[in-house]
Amino acid sequence: MSKLKKQQKKKRWSEVGVSCPAWYCSKVEQLAVSKAASSELRSFGEQLKAFLELRSTYGELESLKKICPLVVEAAEASLAEGSPSAQDVHSMLSTLAELLFLENSRPLHRQLLALLRPLPEPFGTALGAVICSRVDQLAQQTLPSDWAEGGCDVGPDKQGADVAPAGPAADVAGLQSPVATQSAQDSSSKGDGAGRAGSPTAALAALPETPAVPLGQALTSLLGLPAMRPFLGAAAAPAVASVVLSIKGVLSGVTAGAAGSGSADGVVEGGGPAALHIPPGVMEDVQDAVSALYYMLTAYSHELAGSQEGRRAVLLAADALLVALKGSVLARETLALTNRDL
Repeated sequence: MSKLKKQQKKKRWSEVGVSCPAWYCSKVEQLAVSKAASSELRSFGEQLKAFLELRSTYGELESLKKICPLVVEAAEASLAEGSPSAQDVHSMLSTLAELLFLENSRPLHRQLLALLRPLPEPFGTALGAVICSRVDQLAQQTLPSDWAEGGCDVGPDKQGADVAPAGPAADVAGLQSPVATQSAQDSSSKGDGAGRAGSPTAALAALPETPAVPLGQALTSLLGLPAMRPFLGAAAAPAVASVVLSIKGVLSGVTAGAAGSGSADGVVEGGGPAALHIPPGVMEDVQDAVSALYYMLTAYSHELAGSQEGRRAVLLAADALLVALKGSVLARETLALTNRDL
């Protein structure tokens, strides 16, 4: 726990635990009270409902250590005795899988993905397929409908505008991050080096309405688990394209802000830096996203080369990386984040 405490102390993770949208809370509530569900599924729903009420990262981790083994036991009982039903086990797995994509869930990813190892087949494969399908769904919802035909040459304001998230995904697929806003407030309110003269972020104010990288953290965690990698190939093209547009949205937001301040190179009159920067929490998301992007381009090269969507995603990635390398924003903000952690 010491590593987690240090990271939480540095505000890398929210102290209030995972942020659950209303649709997810409602889904869990229905599982807990459903008369048609098996006793195992209702018990799962009750425990997950209690989990949602904790609002503490540490408490949530301890709770998951009890919930995940129960799901494994239910899967084993379903195969051996036929009760609970396979459908009930799938409901448990899909409900837990959704946690991977919710705000502030990063500290829970390791515990959730550890569930894959002891799950008996065919439930292990089913969980992998559910997660992959969700990645594909969320990625597609952040992309213009014609992105594979060349419709991704858009600025951050256009991202996701052509395909409005519908239903449950609307709460998790948006490009605005409440965590980013909070991170900006934290960094601007603390005297931890953000405003000291001579520091890389001196005189920087929080970048307003910074787009987040919705799939960056989830993909980084998923790709770190060898058992998940074979599943993600099917969603590689939209995932790459979505991550690319999100990264470009973050970087172009800073660039546009600097241009609005009257300086294209990010320096205001008097020699100081421009009045905009990327909040630390969002910058960490960008770094995760770049790592995930690099891995997907190399590990899923055959899948990407074999379809029009895949080839388009590779072109988008190349364009985004060239923009990042030509500019100074990514290097400057990475340096600022490093100095903040020292």
